[in-house]
Amino acid sequence: MSVRVALARQVARVAGVASKTLSRPTRTGSTWRPLIARTEALRLFPKAYFSVFESERHFHDTADSMLHEVFDCLSKMEEDYEVEVNFSQGVLSIETTDGTWVINKQGPNQQIWWSSPMSGPLRFEFVGEGGGWASTRTGARLLELLREEMAKVYGDDLKWD
Repeated sequence: MSVRVALARQVARVAGVASKTLSRPTRTGSTWRPLIARTEALRLFPKAYFSVFESERHFHDTADSMLHEVFDCLSKMEEDYEVEVNFSQGVLSIETTDGTWVINKQGPNQQIWWSSPMSGPLRFEFVGEGGGWASTRTGARLLELLREEMAKVYGDDLKWD
């Protein structure tokens, strides 16, 4: 059973709709059409449908701002430490002696995705102007986590502006 089918059935159960009312996929397509009112789905899963951002442009501006901030900070470190930083088309790559970090924005999900040789893959969601970007799995803040991991690579006396 696919994740999509399992989610549709769970929504149906919670909403009190029998799972038999879910239509089967047709031969020409594989879309599931659960017979649940959109308002009921919004009530059950508000986070899945609402965004902190006013528009997609607002998401991109906010994510780009954070990525540029990290890029500027790490670019200054290139002079003192063995680190290479590249930023192109919304993808920030940080190459160190201990591996490569990749941080990029995912517009459709309105998330920032992170790949690290130390902590592995993580996804970050924006939690507000004061909170910044927080991991969906651990709750760790993106900039704090990056600072911690860079300190493990270059020592506690890391110059981070």
